[in-house]
Amino acid sequence: YHQMLEEEINRQKAGYAKETDAAFNNSDWAPQIITGVPLLIPEDYVRDLGVRLGLYRRIGALKDVQELADMREELIDRFGTIPPEVENLLQTIEIKQLCYRVNVAKVDAGAKGILITFHNNKFSAADKLIDLVAHSFGVFKIRPDQKLFVDRDLSSYKERITILKKTVSKLSELMYM
Repeated sequence: YHQMLEEEINRQKAGYAKETDAAFNNSDWAPQIITGVPLLIPEDYVRDLGVRLGLYRRIGALKDVQELADMREELIDRFGTIPPEVENLLQTIEIKQLCYRVNVAKVDAGAKGILITFHNNKFSAADKLIDLVAHSFGVFKIRPDQKLFVDRDLSSYKERITILKKTVSKLSELMYM
């Protein structure tokens, strides 16, 4: 489902091209988020395949926190309580929005931590990032390939999404401090 969602998002981006890119810093790249967490709209939540695919398209095109909140409200109104897989999907889209803002090209979160790759290996607040790494007691590490590693036990799916969101938010705070 995650792969299908990514493919549909890419198809939509190709169709909207400049319109969608303008919403995300006029860039020609998209953050890749890998969590290992189930991200889908279950068939027992939205029975009609066409409606599910339409929701994937709409969710993939959400541009800000307000649109995410509106989508959550709509899903609850139309289909009832949001299942964990859909909540994971919505939170991953929110993380993706944050990644655009902080120039994160790829996030790979697994049970042992988070690996963050910056787009073109650039982070605009590099001095603040180095300070964070220096004072993190080994939790944040910059690898020789200029990727940031966050050393955390993230074996719980719920914790993985939460910590990932907090980590990318922290990077955003560094940029705007």
